[in-house]
Amino acid sequence: MRTPRSRWIARAAVATAGLTMIAAGCGVTTPADNAGDSSLVDLYTFAAGPPDHIDPGLTVGLEGAQITNLLFDGLTSIDAETGEAVPWLADSITPDDTGAEWTFQVRSEATFSDGSPVLPSDFAYAWQRASSAELASDVAYLFDVIADTDGELTGVVADDDAGTLTVTLERPFFDFPSVVSHTAFSPVPKDQVEALADQSSWEHGDMVGDGPYKLASSWKAGEGITLERNDDYWGGPDGSHEASIDTIEFRASQDVQSAYTDFQAGTGEVAAIPPGQFMNATDEYDNVVQPLLQVDLFVFNMDDAVVGGEDNVELRRAISSAIDRTALNDAAYDGAYAEATGVTPPGVTGYRDDVCDTCTFDQAKAGDALSEAGGAPSESITLSYPSSGSYDDIVTVMQANLADVDIDVTLDPIDPDVYFDTLFEGSFQLAILPWAYDYPVYDGGISSLFLTDGEANVGRYSNPEFDALVEEARSTADADTRTDLYQQAERIMFDDQAALVTLWPTSQIVHRSSVDNVVVSPIGFIEYDELTTNS
Repeated sequence: MRTPRSRWIARAAVATAGLTMIAAGCGVTTPADNAGDSSLVDLYTFAAGPPDHIDPGLTVGLEGAQITNLLFDGLTSIDAETGEAVPWLADSITPDDTGAEWTFQVRSEATFSDGSPVLPSDFAYAWQRASSAELASDVAYLFDVIADTDGELTGVVADDDAGTLTVTLERPFFDFPSVVSHTAFSPVPKDQVEALADQSSWEHGDMVGDGPYKLASSWKAGEGITLERNDDYWGGPDGSHEASIDTIEFRASQDVQSAYTDFQAGTGEVAAIPPGQFMNATDEYDNVVQPLLQVDLFVFNMDDAVVGGEDNVELRRAISSAIDRTALNDAAYDGAYAEATGVTPPGVTGYRDDVCDTCTFDQAKAGDALSEAGGAPSESITLSYPSSGSYDDIVTVMQANLADVDIDVTLDPIDPDVYFDTLFEGSFQLAILPWAYDYPVYDGGISSLFLTDGEANVGRYSNPEFDALVEEARSTADADTRTDLYQQAERIMFDDQAALVTLWPTSQIVHRSSVDNVVVSPIGFIEYDELTTNS
């Protein structure tokens, strides 16, 4: 099993940037009319530096995925209003009765920006490439759900003559159409790429995609990127989807503050709001504040004698109830985040705000739970966190909150380069685990984090009833029933208090009044193919 550490490492490293770091499919909104010649400078996407990759099979962070999102279309897209997967390059999507085999009818009208057709075999090749040991991609874990033999995705069969892509999964999974909205599942022109001696060099050469934009010139690592509108774009399912902005320059900055300073000086059209400046920035400029598919949670080590196991559930519940999430939000984010009432954030289909009864600040409830636990531990509890970003402010507030109910906490800052290795080794008692969803489905959070064999279950939580509900949900075709099963599973996890949640992050973007229809997806992309100018 590949470990998807990229989901949280990138965000932890640049927590002060206020940027999201995980890629998913583009949102579906009303297409904009072609407004003629126009250009725009983006100071938001590369505010913390240029991307490591823009190849759909390699990119992990928002920086690169924002570019990939504009260069490539996939089989499905995520509807910005409903959060549901809708056909895009797939004309139809047909599962078998079990949800373990899926057939995608690929549209024949789509082409890459060099004019070559997008074929089912381009998808099959792209998926095998992205999941291969040779490419060693940080997004390879996304393909674990597909049947494979010795590293070969034997579960993917392309028939170019019939225009079909048939995918057999390792297990039933009725949310698979949402999975393939991720940019890692984008098609790659097989004839062009497979001839390369170095597969990782493609993104620095004549990389072509099938999306509404294309590279204006070859990209050099460490530099910004300029995109230009793809005038040969196929137009989306209804044929009328096209971008208005002719060119977009994604300019790299040293950090978020310097990018914002450039924005204030009139250099660019969009920028991220630096930490601590949310109120002033939103008072002064047009802005978009969008809830993101992310959650800040703190996991308990269930093997630890002090905080773990069935005997310490009331202590864990006391700790969760004692946390003042409003104070955390104000101290670290100027009140810009939302207070979490569960693992699953708004924007995920099936979200509810009543799955947790210890997710609100209640010192009386914390005191009652602590009494049930037999009082506070005689020894200090260690709270671990990466020694970077805005975490110092967060853990300081938590330490004070817990002191108010007589729970002593020792703060344990850890070098970000080894932080997640420490968690996987189980060398912690209570630790922050910022989590971002790859796609907006319930399974994308609780399953990875809390299944007994979940790839991110660093707390070693295990409950057979939880596991059974998740597996039943995955194999349930009816969406409402599936959602209900996931909700039941999340409630069980909170009954066991395997983790506590604090905040749901938001994107915080300012923009010039000269640009209209600034749409930000729940993943964190600016939907530039929807944006228009009025100047």
